[in-house]
Amino acid sequence: SEFEGKTIVLNNDILINENVLNEDGTLNETNASGFVQWEPIGEIMREIDSTDTTNTIVIENTRGFEGTLNGQDYRILGVYINDSDLLDQALFSQNAGIIQNIDLVDSYICTNTYWVAGLVAENLGVVDNCDNYSQAVTTCGGWQCSLLVAYNNGTISNCKNYFSGELIERSPGIVAQNWGTVEECENWGDLSGYLVFGICNGNRGLLTDCYNYANLTGSKGVAALCNENYEIMTNCANYGVISTLGPSSTGVAGCVAGNNGDVVNCLNVGNICALGGTACGLVGGNGVSSTISNCLNAGDVMATNPNRPFAGLISRMDGSVVENSFNLGVLTGNDSSFGGIAGSVFNGSTINNAYNIDTSFYGTIDDTSTANGLGVITNNTIIVNGITMSIVDSLNAWVNANKQTYLDTYNVELKNWVMGDNGYPTFAD
Repeated sequence: SEFEGKTIVLNNDILINENVLNEDGTLNETNASGFVQWEPIGEIMREIDSTDTTNTIVIENTRGFEGTLNGQDYRILGVYINDSDLLDQALFSQNAGIIQNIDLVDSYICTNTYWVAGLVAENLGVVDNCDNYSQAVTTCGGWQCSLLVAYNNGTISNCKNYFSGELIERSPGIVAQNWGTVEECENWGDLSGYLVFGICNGNRGLLTDCYNYANLTGSKGVAALCNENYEIMTNCANYGVISTLGPSSTGVAGCVAGNNGDVVNCLNVGNICALGGTACGLVGGNGVSSTISNCLNAGDVMATNPNRPFAGLISRMDGSVVENSFNLGVLTGNDSSFGGIAGSVFNGSTINNAYNIDTSFYGTIDDTSTANGLGVITNNTIIVNGITMSIVDSLNAWVNANKQTYLDTYNVELKNWVMGDNGYPTFAD
């Protein structure tokens, strides 16, 4: 291990190289030959087992960082790594300690392998209050690259990405693969590229209280917060414009592209535009046994592909559940499979206590699925089965009835609802 039991405190900025990035976020290739190559702290040494004839067994010799680094909000500038053969490249290869209060600025990390990031390649400890203004890319087409942390099985908290520019591959603003906890993190950088995700690529842990405030554009697919969720996303929101430009794009989502876990208390305010694929205010596909609960879409949704479903909340439901959620966004497109709640509903899916601004609740629904308690929002009230009631009262009644269950099952406090300034319900806090 490195720096075990030791505390490092920065008292000034650290400058490694100058003018590494151009104004548009690309590498300053004119000066690159003179840059000093950075050797990551807490290096992970990987090599193929020489006794393995298949060349697949990897031996690791890890010297991870196990101390505490307090940057005191100073900057580290000019980290430069540009080597096609190296794995686990970042300012830190592996962190098993505490890294806090650091801004990574004007840096460029690029390899043709995996686990590439700006600050930490593999986090097993704590990364707190760290901001990124730098570019991190992999050119191998892999999923293990991020602007801040590549792999997390610890805690990432209070971190922000401010880097804006075109991504060479797929580099989410905060973390590529999360198996731990990501909380109170934000993306403020306008990003474009092939596949673009504001916060996270794959979530297999807890993703909570995270926000995207930037505009994201992808030629293939875009998700404001997360590409794939397999566990729990809660209290997250998008406020940016999210769009795809390619005619063969897979789709665009205001929250998560593919949900195979649970999405609770999530909000989309930004407008959604798909010039090719599916479009949805919250979730692209809701997989088997997954749930969307207590969520709101207030962004308009536009789709141009006549053969792909689009919706205010979910494009496609497959053996899943949507409950106590509603859509206020206006839908624009020319597909028969569109709806304020779901575009297509299959395989025993359930829609319960969900509301829309008109009667287009779902596009297609098979005979194994059910849709109950659907209501049309009109003048701050809803009409369910011919009965008019306050929409806030209806939403809060569901919250009160299910609050303890969600605390016990997910450790999540369901949010209550109040009437917003626009005359429609919103979260109370």
